[in-house]
Order: sequence, then structure tokens, then C-alpha cells
Amino acid sequence: VIFFIINGKYEASAYVLLIIISFVILTRLVFIFQKKNKYLINFKYVFSGNRFYRHFLLSVIIVFTYIITYIICAYSLNLDIDIVSFFVFAPIILFSMTLPVSIGGWGVRETTALAISFLLGLSVSSSVTVAIVYGLTNLICSLPGIYFLINKNFSKT
Repeated sequence: VIFFIINGKYEASAYVLLIIISFVILTRLVFIFQKKNKYLINFKYVFSGNRFYRHFLLSVIIVFTYIITYIICAYSLNLDIDIVSFFVFAPIILFSMTLPVSIGGWGVRETTALAISFLLGLSVSSSVTVAIVYGLTNLICSLPGIYFLINKNFSKT
């Protein structure tokens, strides 16, 4: 919201603010009407007190590394980018890939990057290319995990 207000994009800031307020109200309503739900009780247990601060700190560090990786992928393509803009829009792109509609976020991430490319001032091809390079980077970096997956399955039999 602050990024949009600073850059004079008041309509976009109003949309983002509306989404945030709606999410807060919806969350409050769920907590008010479902006080005895075991999932909400567990949620409150995990996200209260010291546990909340540990989760929050770890989440900030992890998301920060994802954003830095996205920026490095953009720099590897020799793009002239505004780093502050990437810190605002990369989380939106990365959040979109968590939607459970594709495998590994492929397609969703690129489509979101395409939509956001106009706000970043990048060409469509560069924005989508950065998203593809980011996806390939994550895929290559997670491939060593196959060893542990295979070992785990064989040790049970």
C-alpha cells in the first residue's frame, strides 16, 4: 500500500488496502464463530506467544531468500530493475505459485509475472523469462532432495 501511495498509484493502493481489510475481517469472523474447532485451537496455539515470534522470524527469512533469488534471476538476465519494486511485487508472484492448481506453480507464476510486468515497467518477455529462470533454479536446487525421498521409501520396506 505504501509503495503505491509513494508512486502516486492511489487506485492500486485502495485495492490492496481493501483486500487486506477484507482478509482481516474474514479472519476475525472465523475466529468468532468457530471457537471450539480443534483446528482453530491448534492454530491459536502455534501462532501465539513465543512460537509466533519464532515462526514469524523464520518466515521472514525464508521469504526474503525467495525474493533475493528472484532478484538474482532478474540480474542474471541483465535486466535493469528497480530492487524496491521487486521487493513489493515478487512476493505476489511467489504467493501465486502456492495456489494448488498446477505442479510446482508452473504456469501460474508465469501468468502472474505477465500481469505484474506492466506495473514493474518490464517487457512481457523479460518478466516471464525471469519467472521461468526462477522456476528452473528452484527445480535444479531441489533435485538433490530426490535422494532422500528414495532413501526414505526404501528404508521402510
